Amino acid sequence: MKSPYKDFNGNDIHEGDQIAHPSGQKGKVIFHPERHDDSDRWCIAYENCGFESRLCLQVGEAGRAVVIT
Repeated sequence: MKSPYKDFNGNDIHEGDQIAHPSGQKGKVIFHPERHDDSDRWCIAYENCGFESRLCLQVGEAGRAVVIT
């Protein structure tokens, strides 16, 4: 499933993609269909920490995340 958000470089993002920040931190794009708002449905599950964050917050100027797979 394609996300309504683009990565920092303007590329499409799909459920299951892996993203990375300039810092090297990586996470997997996940979709929660049971949630009502797109900003809550599309998240990043970060590796090795169990932390999850909204995708929309990670692909903008602050997060600069890009799709790597």
